[in-house]
Amino acid sequence: VDINWVSQLCDFSILNGNHDTCIQLLLNGIPCLNIPLHREQSIFTQVANNTQACVSASIDDLAQMVHMINILINQKSLKVAALKLKNQLSKHISRPPQQIIADRIAYLTQNKDLESC
Repeated sequence: VDINWVSQLCDFSILNGNHDTCIQLLLNGIPCLNIPLHREQSIFTQVANNTQACVSASIDDLAQMVHMINILINQKSLKVAALKLKNQLSKHISRPPQQIIADRIAYLTQNKDLESC
């Protein structure tokens, strides 16, 4: 999924605490509701909440999920925090991560014997 394209179509996101998707959405100024399914997602979710652009809910608490969705819809402070984070980080990220990785692989494979890898 092209997260940049998706970011143009949504006001907020509901995720399972996947760090890559959440970070990409935040880099596009989209606040997130994380509903972690696994321990590592819970750890990331706690960190993401510190940005003030994310909130979280327990997978076992439907009332909490509905409450957090209402917060995403009604509290503009989450969107403001996401846009602030986007602006702060855009100064440091000039190219998409995929392009950085592709360029690095191309650099490492120049004049290299790939048979030896």
